[in-house]
Amino acid sequence: MKEKKKLGALKKLIKKSQKDVKKLSAMAEKASQRAKKVLEQSKNAEQTAKKAKNQLQDALRDLNEVKAQNAAKKKAAKKHIQKKAKKLSTRDKKKSSKKAEKKVAPKAKAAPKAKAQPKAKTAPKAKA
Repeated sequence: MKEKKKLGALKKLIKKSQKDVKKLSAMAEKASQRAKKVLEQSKNAEQTAKKAKNQLQDALRDLNEVKAQNAAKKKAAKKHIQKKAKKLSTRDKKKSSKKAEKKVAPKAKAAPKAKAQPKAKTAPKAKA
């Protein structure tokens, strides 16, 4: 009888340990699934971060291109304005010289006046 009791007690311990093993394995399985989900989420987050980084780099590249284009346009416009201003100034000079020629033409018949010679500079006086 003692052997039967011992055998029964051992069987109970075995069943109890099997239940504990099942519980622990279920818990381990759940933990494994959670870890897989977290790993997948971290991978997705990493991919999203890479996409955002690439988009930001593309946006910066586009912005730099636009800035360069705007700078080139400003430079071209400035050159154009300078060229136009130079052209206008030369045209004005031509017009004014033609007007001057028209005004000077009748006076050219008169005797030309002698230009006044500039005064000679004197040496500075030494202090005594």
